Amino acid sequence: MEAKHLYQKIAIDPDQFVAAIRKRLTPGAEHFFDAMAPQLLASARFTPAQELLFVEERTGIKTAVLTLLLANVKVFCDGCGSREVANPIWYVDVANELMKLRFLERPLALPPWGVQLFLLIYQCQRCTGAPQGFLVRRQGWQLSLEGRSPIEHTEVPGYIPKTEQRFFRDATIAFNTGKTLAALFYLRTFIEQFARRQTGIVDKRPGDEILEAYGKSLPEEHRDHMPSLRKWYEALSEALHAAKEDEKLFEEARAEIERHFDIRRVFNIK
Repeated sequence: MEAKHLYQKIAIDPDQFVAAIRKRLTPGAEHFFDAMAPQLLASARFTPAQELLFVEERTGIKTAVLTLLLANVKVFCDGCGSREVANPIWYVDVANELMKLRFLERPLALPPWGVQLFLLIYQCQRCTGAPQGFLVRRQGWQLSLEGRSPIEHTEVPGYIPKTEQRFFRDATIAFNTGKTLAALFYLRTFIEQFARRQTGIVDKRPGDEILEAYGKSLPEEHRDHMPSLRKWYEALSEALHAAKEDEKLFEEARAEIERHFDIRRVFNIK
């Protein structure tokens, strides 16, 4: 939740669990366990909790429950305006809740074994303000982040103009969530809207014409040393017209656009 964006995944290595359990088997049971362990473990349910859980039998024997341990995370807090430590205050396994409803004779189909959906609610420890929600999906040994409320906060350099900043931020969010074509569109929109504001062009004109006018408005002593916004506008347009989800192009264009505005900041170009 700290490092992954929407729809990104992490994989759990089950071998460490298998190795630990195998050491505790009675002699002669290893062959049966080796054959069944991968399937049994992959279909077992995780129980979300802040500490390891156990089931205690009448004989006093405790058996560890497969637990999804929830730790504190450091995420952006809207109330504090910075990244702060948040702790889990409420969490639920949707599959388990559906199972409870089945006991009430509700005609509900349960998800397949090995598929779970966790709703995890965290709260900033500093301001204890509005909680944040995370939706995590488990598919076998993979966990993926499939929902956030509020949406992920994305830092934008201070020299990116505030008037068009939302397009730049949305481009980064779209790219982080795997929507590269949308990211390219937002980045091109950012360039065009900034150039329109700088040149005062509001009527319908080709983008390259607007960017050419913007280029001519830059001070001559700096113009040739700045990355060309027109060049990147045309490159982004070409990818969009071809419906080409070019991740490398996005990263290169974003870096050069940032450099363009950083140079504007250094030389105080209004």
